[in-house]
Amino acid sequence: MKTELKKLYEGSLPAVTLLKGALEQEHITPIIKDPMASATIAGYGALGTDQQVFVFEDQWEEANKILEQLNIEKEG
Repeated sequence: MKTELKKLYEGSLPAVTLLKGALEQEHITPIIKDPMASATIAGYGALGTDQQVFVFEDQWEEANKILEQLNIEKEG
């Protein structure tokens, strides 16, 4: 069975770091995407500093509960 990634959150580095730690404590491995770093590596410019947190579909419900418990305001 193929499992798709879903974007859980987009926001600042401190918020993403907090969320990542909370997810990992519950054995959920998030995928963090940093568009600014990707653009820099590729030699392009990018606007904004927000990072994106993705989780697999089968972990979506649990990850969403954790996000709500942390009461992090969605920025993106």
